[in-house]
Amino acid sequence: MKTTWGVALVLSACTPTPAEVPPSLPQAQPAPSVAAPVPAPAPTPSDAVWDALTRHEAVLRRSDLDRFCGSDRFGHFLPGVDAMTDGRARALETRGCGSIPPAEIRYPTSDGSPPKLAYGLPYCCPPALSGALAPHTGGLKSCEEVMLEVTSGAMKIAGGNREVTANQYGAVLNRGSYFKHCGVPDDSRIHICSVIHRGQLLGLTVRTLPAAPAHADCIAAGVRTLSFPDGAGVDISQTTF
Repeated sequence: MKTTWGVALVLSACTPTPAEVPPSLPQAQPAPSVAAPVPAPAPTPSDAVWDALTRHEAVLRRSDLDRFCGSDRFGHFLPGVDAMTDGRARALETRGCGSIPPAEIRYPTSDGSPPKLAYGLPYCCPPALSGALAPHTGGLKSCEEVMLEVTSGAMKIAGGNREVTANQYGAVLNRGSYFKHCGVPDDSRIHICSVIHRGQLLGLTVRTLPAAPAHADCIAAGVRTLSFPDGAGVDISQTTF
């Protein structure tokens, strides 16, 4: 800008012309407005107890229980827990989970004895409690889900007279050769719940202690390769290693 103004002065001295008006200086532009930074949301505090429960598969996610929970809760399950005084049950309740009324979920017994909860306690938990794995079923329905469907009448089963004994099922499931390739450590505990009808595996749940999802999935896949005796009723086989 200074150079241009100097040239104009020289020309004006050589040739009598009307006085030139120096070019106007550019107007100062207002600084662009910058939006105030939006503070990042505060991180959700870690829930060490819930994280431990899900990591050890001490609580499982069961979508088949959602129908008992309403639209703002999701079905969960505490496997192996039979009393609400258990520490895991109290942990869920203090985090906003509500137990499903036992009358809704109890399974009747054939011998007339008082009905028992099926291998755990069902709960409805808020959506903020996430991360729980589903049962390891090998792609089938879980053992507990099939039991609920059968006893509630949702699954119709044809009757018959042929009985299969526990020893006959044990001869199939107790061998353990069907999961030798899974690499399960010798000190691990394995629990297999199978629901069988006419030689067909209807439901399956595999748990390992300590929890090892890959091992449980491998074992479940192995169970699905087995052939079972052709019994008429609906049989529940519990196998532990």
